[in-house]
Amino acid sequence: LRLGVLLNNQRQATTTPPTLTLITDDSHWTLRFPHDWFSQNALVLLDLEKEQEYWEGVAGWRLKIEEESTPEIAA
Repeated sequence: LRLGVLLNNQRQATTTPPTLTLITDDSHWTLRFPHDWFSQNALVLLDLEKEQEYWEGVAGWRLKIEEESTPEIAA
């Protein structure tokens, strides 16, 4: 729920990522965003980094934020 609120916060001038991948391994989650998306959505990145710190304080849980290393090419 906390991540959903961060990604849908209407007070920030953000664009919805065209793709967003969630990879889970038990209590370790990885959110992968499109290449270069954070360059236009720096406030979201800051909020997600704060959320990452929060997760570090919860025993056994981990959140990793990634950006694709190269742009996705449409087939």
